[in-house]
Amino acid sequence: MARKRSREATERHLVTATAQLLAEGGFKALGINAVARQADVDKVLIYRYFGGLSQLIEAVAASADFWPSIDELLPPSQLSSITDQEQSRVLKTLLRNYADSIRNRPLTQEILAWEVIERNELTIPFEDVRERTGLEIAARLSDLRLGNEDIASLLAILSAAIHYLALRGRKIKRFVGVPIDSDEGWQRIYATIDLMIDAQFSAST
Repeated sequence: MARKRSREATERHLVTATAQLLAEGGFKALGINAVARQADVDKVLIYRYFGGLSQLIEAVAASADFWPSIDELLPPSQLSSITDQEQSRVLKTLLRNYADSIRNRPLTQEILAWEVIERNELTIPFEDVRERTGLEIAARLSDLRLGNEDIASLLAILSAAIHYLALRGRKIKRFVGVPIDSDEGWQRIYATIDLMIDAQFSAST
């Protein structure tokens, strides 16, 4: 049992070290030797526990520390007994939870920023995780009759805007006069997102 706990702890440590390397130097900074130095472990453990760098990257991408789970974004407790009048609330909840999850994950912000600059075989696992989560969200929304193309397009636009503003908020205080480095500014953004969702539902009824 102690050996199993030791392995699990080392695996978590390697995942964290890899994420830190990505945040600091991007995907070009990654390598077996670099990860081993960052984690201060023998590189043999990386092969023993993960099989290689690609599998380690997949573990980072699948980590809850990197990307929010479907239940974090759309908690089942908030989806019970949804009436037609409450459908817009589901999308508002989803987008607020999504924005909060990105804003509260500094390493994820750094990795997202690097992904804009470069794309290679190491970035693909991160794309795959996001796509799977997106499909899970679409399926859950479909169960609530919220899965039409217009809603999907709206979510794509708003989630992209959330990414951009969250990333910009690391370096600048304001964007078009809105303070994007503070909770006050993001409350304004959330209120505007709510209005856009309400407008979408008004136009579709």
